[in-house]
Amino acid sequence: MSRSLRFTAKDVGAFEQNGAFVVGFARARSDESSDEALILQRAADDSEDSGIYVEIPIQRYVCYDGVKDAVLGRNSLSVTFYPDAIAELGEIGAMQISFSNSDSEFANLAETLRRIFRGHESFAVDVANHSSEPTLSSGTSPAGQEPRLH
Repeated sequence: MSRSLRFTAKDVGAFEQNGAFVVGFARARSDESSDEALILQRAADDSEDSGIYVEIPIQRYVCYDGVKDAVLGRNSLSVTFYPDAIAELGEIGAMQISFSNSDSEFANLAETLRRIFRGHESFAVDVANHSSEPTLSSGTSPAGQEPRLH
């Protein structure tokens, strides 16, 4: 049975580094024993792209293309994972992450997530959702698209 994690991220980052787009959320950067953290990453160059890399740091659980749905609100990110990915991610089926950041930091976060999820219908930005309580959307993945796990 999968579990759902709900936490407030005190550390949020979105950037491009070493040819990859990276977004990270952590309850506390210094807490390496908690599952309450998420990194999403994808190659910037399509010729080197292996899909969306998901990590629950520090490399505790990892998979590729395991995100079923992701919805970014102004103060939250909700992510659900495909069943095959749940097994790879320590039985974590969903994450509901609350955060607080400036308008410019949010714009950078949204743009970096759009680049990570390029070509995927599974990502949406819902700026009307100002709540700190994220909501999970229903499956919006294209029919027949299955995740690739490595």
